[in-house]
Amino acid sequence: ERLRGRSTAVASFATPLRRPLPYPPCSTRTMDIFTIGLLTSCVLTLGLTVRARQGAQTTKVASPEFKRFQQAFLIVYYIAMTADWLQGPYVYALYSSYGFSKHDIAVLFIGGFGASMIFGTFAGVLSDKLGRKRSCIAYCVLYIISCATKHAKDYNTLMLGRVTGGIATSLLFSAFDSWMVCEHNVRGFDPAQLGDTFSLMYFGNSLCAIVSGIVAQWAADRKALTQIGSGQWHYGGYCTPFDLSAVCLV
Repeated sequence: ERLRGRSTAVASFATPLRRPLPYPPCSTRTMDIFTIGLLTSCVLTLGLTVRARQGAQTTKVASPEFKRFQQAFLIVYYIAMTADWLQGPYVYALYSSYGFSKHDIAVLFIGGFGASMIFGTFAGVLSDKLGRKRSCIAYCVLYIISCATKHAKDYNTLMLGRVTGGIATSLLFSAFDSWMVCEHNVRGFDPAQLGDTFSLMYFGNSLCAIVSGIVAQWAADRKALTQIGSGQWHYGGYCTPFDLSAVCLV
């Protein structure tokens, strides 16, 4: 009996691990706590932002031209950041659903972060030479290419998407800010009003992240990941947030 028990234990240990079951749905109480915490954080963030803006206001009243300029820039900036937030949480999930190992996924992430690290060292200089407007357009084009590659269950294609996405990320966090500051100074607006624009940028970015996460999860749950014919291309599932991101960038 002892030998039989040991052999059974060894056999069960040698059996390949099954895929873990999906996480159980959150209880109503858990969701209520999460909702209350989220709303409380939003209210506190809004209050701190309003107080910081009031303390940073200058005695000079903002002109209608400045308000139009600020609103036009913020709309474009929020859309660009929303495109980034839509896809961020689902990169690993998509690679995993394609069946790649953790090592292969890690290499893909290294390729993207490495491209961002290398290109980021001279992204600012390149924006000054090529033009900040062209750099912002290049961000959109590169990120659209990155989103398109996510539909392919091909390692080399996905690596290409990681590289273009890494370069686009460097442009996102350099070209838009410098373009706004340059235009602000060229148009002769009060330099002290830059703080007001940056405050709205970062506060709105937080809201974009929250809304993007909710919308992306809703979109990913609409349809399961589906293969197109017998090829390597797929649609639905975790590909959907990347499609929404591409739409924002068009």
